Amino acid sequence: MLLGLLAFAGCATGPDPSLYGEQGFKEAVFDQNTLEFYMKDAPGLRFYNARRDRDDDHGSALVIGMAKDSTDNYGEPGPHYRLSDKVVGTIVTYYVCTETRALKSVEWVQEAKEASYAANFRSEDVEALLDLKDCNGVRMTPERTKDGELWSMRMTAVRIAGGEVHDLDGYLFCEEPCPTLCGTEPHRYLNKR
Repeated sequence: MLLGLLAFAGCATGPDPSLYGEQGFKEAVFDQNTLEFYMKDAPGLRFYNARRDRDDDHGSALVIGMAKDSTDNYGEPGPHYRLSDKVVGTIVTYYVCTETRALKSVEWVQEAKEASYAANFRSEDVEALLDLKDCNGVRMTPERTKDGELWSMRMTAVRIAGGEVHDLDGYLFCEEPCPTLCGTEPHRYLNKR
């Protein structure tokens, strides 16, 4: 009887919470080539806080280009979402995700009862950041909006070298994350489905 109760209780638990609190992650790094790939013919980039798998208690972020109608610019056979994994030398390794897999990465954040949010950045602003001297990528970090109400993301210019990431003087901040600024069709965002 006790064994059955323990087995049932185990099925009801969600993923372990993030080591970094309700914001769900500490940082995610994206290299310049990846960002430029997604910005081709796209008015902007969209980032979601996400998990690599259900038990990922460090978290990360997904990136996708935005279509002109503000949807994620996803398609088959591509482009696919990319989930930042780790820095190796001067490159970043990624999980390349279908829409279904990307949605699951966001759902794992929600199942862990963490804040689930998206941040949009205009391509022209990201390009200006990448044009800074020595910049070859960005570091995404969670940060609250000025009013302290919502989680959003800061994009900091970085130099990736020798497996290390060094911040440069330049950043962007998304002051209107989703939620709340999700447009008239919030289902276009993975975190609102």
